[in-house]
Amino acid sequence: MPENEVIQLWGQGEYLNAFGGHGREYEDKKIRVGFADDKDNDLYKKVSSLEFSNSSFSIFSVKVGEIKTDGIAKILTKGFKRIGNNSDELVNGEYSISIRGSNKIEYIQIWFNDKDLNDRIY
Repeated sequence: MPENEVIQLWGQGEYLNAFGGHGREYEDKKIRVGFADDKDNDLYKKVSSLEFSNSSFSIFSVKVGEIKTDGIAKILTKGFKRIGNNSDELVNGEYSISIRGSNKIEYIQIWFNDKDLNDRIY
């Protein structure tokens, strides 16, 4: 989704500077949205990351507040693999999901790792 569509839906939010892009924080929705500013990125000028702690949002039916191990199990059924044995970071191709919290999910991070830019330093 392009940034202008996010702004149409939720307004300007708080502008955040970032490496290789920028973001918008919507504190009332408990979500941060990142946008790629590198023209070589496959998601240039589009949403390239999300971080949310709002239980109204979900990824693969995984929501903030549910048992962390249950959430990870759901994501594993969607073709994602863990990075390391006990990691809360899961990867499928260029997409990563991180489930944060101890027993219950406190927040979820989702981002796109463009393989063509792995050696890029911002």
